[in-house]
Amino acid sequence: MADEVRVWEVTKGDKLMEIKPSKLDREERIEKWITKDISVLEPDGSGLLVIGEQVQTAFGKEIDLLCIDSDGDLVIVELKRDKTPREVTAQALDYASWVKNLGASEIENIAAGYLKNGKHLKDAFEETFGSEFPDVINGDHAIKIVASEIDDSTERIIRYLSEKGIDINVVRFQMFQSEDGRELLVRTFTVPPDEAEQNSGRRTKRTSSYKTLEVRLEECTNEAERAFLGGRLEEPTQERNRRSLLYRMSGRIRYYLRPRRAHANIIQKGRFADDKQLWTVHLSNPKLVSRRGGADLGFNLHSKADFDFFQRTMEKDAATFRWLTADEGGDESSEDEDSD
Repeated sequence: MADEVRVWEVTKGDKLMEIKPSKLDREERIEKWITKDISVLEPDGSGLLVIGEQVQTAFGKEIDLLCIDSDGDLVIVELKRDKTPREVTAQALDYASWVKNLGASEIENIAAGYLKNGKHLKDAFEETFGSEFPDVINGDHAIKIVASEIDDSTERIIRYLSEKGIDINVVRFQMFQSEDGRELLVRTFTVPPDEAEQNSGRRTKRTSSYKTLEVRLEECTNEAERAFLGGRLEEPTQERNRRSLLYRMSGRIRYYLRPRRAHANIIQKGRFADDKQLWTVHLSNPKLVSRRGGADLGFNLHSKADFDFFQRTMEKDAATFRWLTADEGGDESSEDEDSD
């Protein structure tokens, strides 16, 4: 049976006054709230990034909202509106069969048609979540059905699908109204979030999909890289996240150093005068690659001399670089490609 929530107000004298449920006058109200703050759909409020609205599928139907989460997985959001709970569940599953095959370029095209001011998916992602664009986009997907009511039959179906490993849930919003007219909104999940995560195996998949710096160090076959990375990880002032060493210039992260098995990959965010010449002259085999239409630069470090020069440049010279481009624009392709 769907959760029936009761709400009380604690009044003066420590007395309880029950606040009666109030019918949501229109499902459109839920849609309006979600549009304003998509984070209300996430159990921990971590948020989602909407990348498409009324997204056209290959079979002529439209997904209400297509989102991406902080791990780069897609999230289908379907609003009940005038459909029955069972109808919207079947429709969402149909959409998932299409979404699971979307490639990175298709996802970027969807996002480009929705995001404002020509913002690119990568930039919007990093701005929303405060983290790097992930290695894998659409490695998995989830379904969220949003409704004010759900019948027992649909609840049984949702729970069954979740137990079978499908990442699906119903986010239910119930309205309560106090005697003085104040409206209170209560959110519940058909499948408890911890249970849903465990059923879908997302914790395990996230752990295995994104290798940490420590794991990279263990896997590294390049002795110069091992020595460099081991030293940087012991340096308390070295800025880092789970997968990269970070180098910040004037408050902006300009360099990501990502270890690979036999070399380190550097992503330079933005360009400065003669940057290609600098790295070509001083690095043994940089394999320079222009990224995002030339707005960024990628190169590799192999030898001890490479790592020493790069670190020395970060500590002494990089602060003097006159940057020609900011971290914006261009065509993002494989910045986080995880190949060795």
